[in-house]
Amino acid sequence: MLAPKPIALALSASVAVSLLAACSASTVSGSSAASAPQTTKSSASSANFAATFAAAKKTGLVYIADYTDSSVHIYPLAGKNQQEIGEIHNLPIPEYLNVDRWGNLFVVEFVAGVVAVFPPGASQPSLTLTVDPTGSFPNAVAISHTGEVAVGQFQTNGINFYHKGASTPFKIVKPPAGFGSAGFCAYDVTGNLYVIGSAASQSSHIGVIVGGGKGSSITDLGVNTGITNAKGIQVDTQGNVAVIGDSGTLNLYKPMSNTLISTAQLLDPPNGGPNPNGGFSLIKNGKKLYVASAVLNAQNEGLGLEYAYPGGGNILNTIAVAIPPSGQGQTSVTGIAVYPPEYP
Repeated sequence: MLAPKPIALALSASVAVSLLAACSASTVSGSSAASAPQTTKSSASSANFAATFAAAKKTGLVYIADYTDSSVHIYPLAGKNQQEIGEIHNLPIPEYLNVDRWGNLFVVEFVAGVVAVFPPGASQPSLTLTVDPTGSFPNAVAISHTGEVAVGQFQTNGINFYHKGASTPFKIVKPPAGFGSAGFCAYDVTGNLYVIGSAASQSSHIGVIVGGGKGSSITDLGVNTGITNAKGIQVDTQGNVAVIGDSGTLNLYKPMSNTLISTAQLLDPPNGGPNPNGGFSLIKNGKKLYVASAVLNAQNEGLGLEYAYPGGGNILNTIAVAIPPSGQGQTSVTGIAVYPPEYP
């Protein structure tokens, strides 16, 4: 990840190298930079943004986190090479994004240690989630069908669970010995939470907390086949578990097991691979996914890349995150989410 923010660079680079975690939650309260986000747009006036957003929401949206600009960029899901319709600013080091079934956007702020929740089209968060222990570095979040929220951390502190609408966790489930950080996580249709366990230069694991927040432990299902640094996990409508590694490997596993169904490669011919960063998001039709790529194009723009699911292969579509006038000469994407997402 290329950026002139020393703290962001150091921490995010260690995420890319070690990939120790991946689910997050916290609060915007107590963070001055995060307390007053603002929504603007490059292609429509502020007065027209609500109408522009509402029109795009009918066909879908793509959100891309840009930590060099401390912002989240908003694009229509429909079309090719989509142009930005809006931004949410003043979000220090957004590291991961997710959208729930009601259209609320969850923004994980890695250094601020908070998760800000934005209703559709809103410029201010309606809720902030605090992570326990304070000072931890959350870097991913998952939301169940019922609205329960799970957040994992860069350290081995475990998964934080939150009741729908709550800002503080009601439970923390710590990873077992040898599992590493309880990182990227995703719910299935019955509320089980799948978790990635990862440690520096070690094979990542797949785990599951049966019952999600009702559970008390992570069951280690085994090692991710051929993946050392997992960069995201999702559950599709068939209940199968998809995991992406930093080399662009896409593995698909049977529910509640470490049984490999298929493996594919996400390709980026000019660069060899997309170097996924900050998770990935499955599109509702179940046939495609979007991944945030740490590889910059010739204009130093970070990329949101669309691929076939679960076949992978070559890029189907590219969203280039344009460098804003007040930018640092490049953009570095650290998360991506689509609305509506595919839920199992």
